[in-house]
Amino acid sequence: MNMKHSMALVPYGGLLLLLGMVPQWIEPDMAEQAFWFGFTGALLCAAWGVLGLFGFRRRIGPGLTLAAIAFVLLSQAVIRWMPSSADKTESVLLTVLITLTFLATLGLLAWMMPREDFAPHSAAGPEKIQGPAAKPRKAA
Repeated sequence: MNMKHSMALVPYGGLLLLLGMVPQWIEPDMAEQAFWFGFTGALLCAAWGVLGLFGFRRRIGPGLTLAAIAFVLLSQAVIRWMPSSADKTESVLLTVLITLTFLATLGLLAWMMPREDFAPHSAAGPEKIQGPAAKPRKAA
């Protein structure tokens, strides 16, 4: 995880917190569950972002957090877009907002994935391809 990823996780946490507070005004019956989801996701994303700003470079924690958030958002989006829920008096605005947040989560997750995992392998073998700054070792 680099500095750009860390700087993106902190505002994304704020977006999740905002998403958790929106149902209080639109759908009060869903407000408590949405608030706790938004608060927990925002706290985790902000914590990963701050840790990244202080030098934490592993991506597994933020990746798993974003994957869990994406799963919850996907389940809520699917339930809300199903034809059986069309007769309910749910807000279309909240459904679209959940769907857009799901897409933003997937985009952030894809952006944070390491690029070297998708690079073509060298013909020499499965060794990691070194960048131009790598210097060969001197023979002893």
